[in-house]
Amino acid sequence: MTHLKLVSDITLIDPAAERSAMTILLTATGAVVGEVSKVYQTLSRTLEQDLEGRSKAVAGRAFNALPGWQRERIATVALEAAGTARSYHAARERAVTALAALG
Repeated sequence: MTHLKLVSDITLIDPAAERSAMTILLTATGAVVGEVSKVYQTLSRTLEQDLEGRSKAVAGRAFNALPGWQRERIATVALEAAGTARSYHAARERAVTALAALG
């Protein structure tokens, strides 16, 4: 079983990668608890506010307050989405490389 906990510490993470990960988490959260849930709305505001420290900490607390089974389900959905995104980006990169070789 995978348990997902949103970490709000100050570690050095690539901002583009963090935004991508938060977008996947937001989408998965919406799919599991609904887009009208307070947790989804809090994560959405955090993403809109460029993942600032205070906003990120609030989102972390809101997410971590979800029952474990919901965090688990969100983790499953998010990991599936991340795998799909990785496959898409890898295929796109191969296509760009192939096109560059032709030109």
